Amino acid sequence: MSMSPTLRDLYQRRILELNARPQNFGPLPGHTHEGTIHNPLCGDVVTLRLRLDDGMIIEARFEGNGCAVSRASASLLTLALAGKSSAQALALAGSLQRFLSRGPEHAEVDPASLGELVSLEGVREVPARLRCATLPWEALQAALGS
Repeated sequence: MSMSPTLRDLYQRRILELNARPQNFGPLPGHTHEGTIHNPLCGDVVTLRLRLDDGMIIEARFEGNGCAVSRASASLLTLALAGKSSAQALALAGSLQRFLSRGPEHAEVDPASLGELVSLEGVREVPARLRCATLPWEALQAALGS
């Protein structure tokens, strides 16, 4: 199913906004977990740092160089993780991966369960951008050792 032009415009604006003013960008002193992922095909690099306390993500921040989609996805990731357990964060990463898929698993995910992460749906129409959107989530998996 294709996105409506209105939704496509809304999502495009949110991606551009988060690229221009990324949320939770910068170092995280006292972090307890860190993961860095590099995409050699485009040069994007994302480092995600987390501070966990008793298995719960207290804070998440990212650094790196990347395209608008990668930076926006990293911003959305950091906003979505606060207060989640490691298991919940990894489950969310899996849901987003299925949601962004061009296969039948896309329909298995309730968009309402993703909150603002649905802003990334536009990458489904441009498969070359899929890796850009998932790079920060791969850094999450690396940080949490899964």
